[in-house]
Amino acid sequence: MALVLVILFFGLRFEGASTTNQVAWHPDRAGLHFGHYGMAYCPNAFEAAGFQPTPPDPGLTFELAVRAEALKRDRFQILVMLHGGRDSEQLLIGQWRSSLIVMHGNDYSGRRGLKRLVMKNALPAGVERLVTVTSDAGGTRIFMDGQPTARTTSLTLAIPNREAAVTLVAGNSVYARHSWDGDLFGLAIYRQALTPQTVAKHYDQWKRTRDFSMAVSANPEMLYLFHDRQGPKAFNRMGDTRYLIIPTGVEILKKEILRPPWENERWGRSNWKDMSLNFLGFIPLGFFLGALRSDFGRAGARRNLLLCIGLCFMLSLGIELAQAWIPSRSSQMLDLGLNTLGGASGVALQRLHWHRREKNRRALSI
Repeated sequence: MALVLVILFFGLRFEGASTTNQVAWHPDRAGLHFGHYGMAYCPNAFEAAGFQPTPPDPGLTFELAVRAEALKRDRFQILVMLHGGRDSEQLLIGQWRSSLIVMHGNDYSGRRGLKRLVMKNALPAGVERLVTVTSDAGGTRIFMDGQPTARTTSLTLAIPNREAAVTLVAGNSVYARHSWDGDLFGLAIYRQALTPQTVAKHYDQWKRTRDFSMAVSANPEMLYLFHDRQGPKAFNRMGDTRYLIIPTGVEILKKEILRPPWENERWGRSNWKDMSLNFLGFIPLGFFLGALRSDFGRAGARRNLLLCIGLCFMLSLGIELAQAWIPSRSSQMLDLGLNTLGGASGVALQRLHWHRREKNRRALSI
């Protein structure tokens, strides 16, 4: 029972997450402050288009006024994303260390070679920036404080093809595993590519007033000025009901149950460490379960072996299913397999110990 309780503790604990949404209205000016773990979202940013492919957008622009905090975690963070049901088609603007990354899909580590646009040293801690990402058939550009800083012709951004309504998330992902720390002072999404002249004009106005109302003149699709300064919603200033919701608790907007191993986000040192712990953590449980059943003798050895492995499997399965509802945790098929293999190894070690002990006992009796 002690082993089971230890396994449940480590399997169901919140790793760096919180049940409370750590997003609050900025105390000094119009904006939202994203703490260590939080999110805001609009569940119906764009309507569903069914399963039919939609034509490319004639142009798309994101404009954000942000100030990143000092990075305390060496992982991928998402400033804003659009998710239409498929991870492979999601559109996001993210941060890795101080770099700004724009891409479609979930190749956060970049190891799959998906097209992306990266601007290094774009978001130093504590520095307020006006970030503009604009895209059309000619490619995608990043502007920092009104100046062009990065460009690619191989990536064109578009609203994700969507099986359901497209969700807009600020400060996190739909899985609540990519929280961002910092201040968001304004957010606008345009269904057009802004010209460099317009981008420069917006920055000049922003620099003078620090008021995101300068975006109104370019007729954005969605505009959040954060003038509300209170309440659970930030209103879309373009006049419709696409509010940016600030929930009291962090919500997992898309449940992920038993994710296959080939969809793993990263295969780094921390990943191999987690794999080792998942395997080794169940060996003691398998060993002691085998010890509890060892008195049944050889006749039921195979049945007892399968029973012990089955118990390890059921315990791991319960933990993995529960993790789908725990922010910052991920339900993975690989973890289930490693836990079960670890339990089976523990049972095998116990059986080997039992046979060795019986052999020694018989030798002494002679």
